Amino acid sequence: MILLLDVGNTRMKWAWLEGGTLSPSRAVRHHGAPNAWAEELEEWQADLATEGLSPERIVVSNVAGGTFARLLGGWSKARLGLWPEFVTSEARQCGITNGYSTPSMLGVDRWLGLVGARGHTPGPACIVNAGTAVTVDALAAAGAHLGGFILPGMQLMQESLYGRTGNVAAAAESEPARVEGLYGVNTAGAIEGGILLSLATLAERVCEDLRVRGDGAPVLLLTGGDAPLLKACLRLPSVTVPDLVLEGLAAVARSRAP
Repeated sequence: MILLLDVGNTRMKWAWLEGGTLSPSRAVRHHGAPNAWAEELEEWQADLATEGLSPERIVVSNVAGGTFARLLGGWSKARLGLWPEFVTSEARQCGITNGYSTPSMLGVDRWLGLVGARGHTPGPACIVNAGTAVTVDALAAAGAHLGGFILPGMQLMQESLYGRTGNVAAAAESEPARVEGLYGVNTAGAIEGGILLSLATLAERVCEDLRVRGDGAPVLLLTGGDAPLLKACLRLPSVTVPDLVLEGLAAVARSRAP
């Protein structure tokens, strides 16, 4: 059994890989809740122990920084006697070629999203991870990462706008967002709709670029906490894959099997 951990900016998701099968995931907030993740994992580990089970490896995707990596490492060593295997972005792995000029500088969550995407289509793909930050990546049919984009997520965009425009913030907070058709018909609706439409338009533009390259129609894959909101705003068909990073992590863990 391999414990897989996807540590994002705000939440940590985990699942386990056993016999080539990925379990349903669980999630816990770690940002602003310093003990919650350890308590959740300890409860899970205790349940396993009652069945005589324990992870043989811990494989981690971490974008929360070095401090959290040290906390996680200390916890896993003390509780499970294992040091985590922290995955990093590679120049090439699992049939995917990194498009960054310095491959290690590509965020590991983006890298694993690209690896995970190959399990959903052999052709081109646009991968949108809509979380605290929004990332958009283009994957060609041959497995080449063409590059991508990074934007603030929905909450960050809203907070930035509210923080610089007090009158807008007051108007937005006075009533819930209202949207009719394409357009916001109050301030909160105009802000929320504008953010979603800008993200959707970028994703659709990437899909169009991939299509004209001649490899066929790309698959648009959505992941991250705000994926359902974004999906509702898209004109193109899309597939929501909540655990795309964990799926990529599972593929990398399998490729590193002893």
